[in-house]
Amino acid sequence: MTAVAHELAANAVVHGAGHGQLRLWADDKFLYCQVTDDGRDGQAGGARQPDGAAPWPAEHGHGLWLAGQLADHVAIGRSPGGTTATVRFLLSPE
Repeated sequence: MTAVAHELAANAVVHGAGHGQLRLWADDKFLYCQVTDDGRDGQAGGARQPDGAAPWPAEHGHGLWLAGQLADHVAIGRSPGGTTATVRFLLSPE
């Protein structure tokens, strides 16, 4: 779950407005992780770099794949106001 939360948060920073909100909660069966960004910079390529700053070297494209491999359910919602990614993990098998 920690790796998925990290990847979703990184996506909010890189592809959203440069920041986001993380929410974690649980019920009797599942642990949930939700990351929301407001999408102000939401263009492809991500948040703007400060003047003179080199972009962070990274290979893109594995975060949502990883979430899909580790979580029991992944949902992505997009709107003009931003993006919300919610993942669910089963706490214990029945």
